[in-house]
Amino acid sequence: MRILRELVSISVFSILILSSCSSLTRWENDSAVEKLRERLVNGRFEEIYRDASDATRAQLPKDEFIGCMKDLADDLRTVDPQIAWHRDEMTLFDASVFREDNFSALELKVDGKKKFIQIDWAENFRICAISTFSDQMDGGNRIFRNCD
Repeated sequence: MRILRELVSISVFSILILSSCSSLTRWENDSAVEKLRERLVNGRFEEIYRDASDATRAQLPKDEFIGCMKDLADDLRTVDPQIAWHRDEMTLFDASVFREDNFSALELKVDGKKKFIQIDWAENFRICAISTFSDQMDGGNRIFRNCD
């Protein structure tokens, strides 16, 4: 009986550890998304470039990257000047591929105008790809993709 109690205790402890790690990763994802949003709203594109993945900075010249970010911000502002996006909880993604540590799916919706935004993250939530969609069925607009 004692062994059974110890096994149950270890199982419960393991579940608590795993769920707290998952919560931490979600918090890190949300923090990275908010930092990106704040920088887009305030035109701090050089900071976005500085914190982008190594592959992105190696493959995309700074001026071109900043131009892409300016165009992205302008496009998103046509829906909402504050780019007040939120998690896209409705679209189902394959969790084995699109995980909290490497992917963010966002929705920007105001007064019938809508954009979907998908962000791919490299290690430590360094942006390596971003795409926008007016509707989940359209082909979308890949801003850039430089993920390893």
